Amino acid sequence: MIKGTCKDRVISITDPKMRHGHKTSSRKVDGFKEHTITCGENGQLVAGVEVTAANAADKEPVPEMLEEQEKEGRRPEELLGDSAYFDPKWRKRRGRKGRQ
Repeated sequence: MIKGTCKDRVISITDPKMRHGHKTSSRKVDGFKEHTITCGENGQLVAGVEVTAANAADKEPVPEMLEEQEKEGRRPEELLGDSAYFDPKWRKRRGRKGRQ
């Protein structure tokens, strides 16, 4: 017998991409996550936004978002985010390309 629910179970009849997610083991969320890249002095300008399902890993959209910034001629001097956005394998690959 399997306990729990299916990982990609559809939770909304009006939005089939909506999913259950967990911020912590006790705090659950339904819907989506927003990932934002800002630039300018004190991060006042929004340079990129990506929306993922609530059950997607936070680090999922980061490589694509950074590649998009580089196509636009912007290269971040630093990246700030909690540990959920950090992927050591990805960092190592970017380091080999001469970027961090």
